[in-house]
Amino acid sequence: MQRGQLLIDNGDRLVCRIGYSDYKKRSKNVTKLMSALVVRGTSVYWFDEKLCDDQHCMTKLDEVILYRDKRHFSYAGSEHYALEFNLASELKSLAN
Repeated sequence: MQRGQLLIDNGDRLVCRIGYSDYKKRSKNVTKLMSALVVRGTSVYWFDEKLCDDQHCMTKLDEVILYRDKRHFSYAGSEHYALEFNLASELKSLAN
């Protein structure tokens, strides 16, 4: 799969997703930084745990486009993600 490619699912709808290996390559510096924080005992929230499986990462959720560019959530995507995955509660539990 080429980066940014739209995939056809069951021949009748477009599925927007990126390959997990592409995601890991693109985010390797951030992942390295966050992993270093975890080693130091800092709680870190990993978005890819909700958005990715071992082959793909979602770029839309319930027909809401999550990203405004290659790395940043859109406003609508941020809000939808937060509501869908109860982000406020998750972050609160990490802070305790």
